Amino acid sequence: MGMKVSEQIWNEFKSILKIPKATRVNLEERIRELEAKEDIRELLATYTYFWNSKDVNGIVSIMTNDCEIIHGRPYEGVYRGKEEARRFFENILIEAPKKGLRLGEQEDKHHITNLIIRVDEGICAAEATAYFLRVSTGKKDEREFGVIATGWYSFELRKEDGEWRIRRMKIFRRMQSKEFEVTPFL
Repeated sequence: MGMKVSEQIWNEFKSILKIPKATRVNLEERIRELEAKEDIRELLATYTYFWNSKDVNGIVSIMTNDCEIIHGRPYEGVYRGKEEARRFFENILIEAPKKGLRLGEQEDKHHITNLIIRVDEGICAAEATAYFLRVSTGKKDEREFGVIATGWYSFELRKEDGEWRIRRMKIFRRMQSKEFEVTPFL
């Protein structure tokens, strides 16, 4: 019996652990690598802030011109270049709620965690993997509801003009809860 799709994705996801950490002898190179990793962490945190605020232009601004998004279910597909990336994020963040595919006035809190980053020898490209947890709230029939989704991200990143950008993003949703009623405090 073959592996389940989730096992295949998990194996691909954790394959980053097989990439050896760069061994940098020179202190200056080690500092540059640490700075690169911190810049990448901030880049990915910025991505989540753009997602949470539905800022599609912001998301596209931190991607390379030749970016590629590979998404599993439920938005399965491969999206290449900034214009396809823009349409992809507009579909999820702007259009899906209008079609009833997300909660009305949905607010997301998109978290990236358990981040592992491997920077190449030249400190101009990197790979990263992370879990995601998205906690969303919104309205349905004038009541407040929540939804939780979890999954994995895999990133290829590249430094362009002194800035780290997302070159490739793979998104695999592991699960999403059914809607449940919540009590808002703010």
